[in-house]
Amino acid sequence: MPRVKGTQALSAHQMARRICERDDNVYDKRIIENILNMYTDECREAILRGERVLISRVGTIIPEVKVHEGNFNLPRCNKELPV
Repeated sequence: MPRVKGTQALSAHQMARRICERDDNVYDKRIIENILNMYTDECREAILRGERVLISRVGTIIPEVKVHEGNFNLPRCNKELPV
């Protein structure tokens, strides 16, 4: 997947560090990172199987192809080109 300019992905390691710094955390950073890695592995496998992945307070990731029908002065997607 191409990287979007100006954005940086948040890794499980970075998330674990943030969680460790929270006042309400009682778990070891290594354990948190292992759980986050297991979670992301499960999400990835589900998407590869065509399943939806719901992320609370974020939304649902649906593995499907959207076909733009040509509104808003944008070109149509997936249209057949003249030969």
